[in-house]
Amino acid sequence: MAQQIESEKPRRRMFYPWEEWTNGSTWSATRGDDFTCTVLGFQNALHQRARAYGMKVTTGSPRPNVVEFRFTRNDAAS
Repeated sequence: MAQQIESEKPRRRMFYPWEEWTNGSTWSATRGDDFTCTVLGFQNALHQRARAYGMKVTTGSPRPNVVEFRFTRNDAAS
């Protein structure tokens, strides 16, 4: 049975380590290991997260099922 909790809004589970991935380093993620959606879907998620954090993200797919990305500060938002 569901239980009532003392919280203003439900907590969401983070599927990806956004705090780590948005540290300014360049990352390489592999489909099946780091994400389960399509490469395009993962790239879209990266861009959505960048907008939510007020950042920019550069993405590329140098090989099938691999996405390389880097989050940077959005100077226009400063």
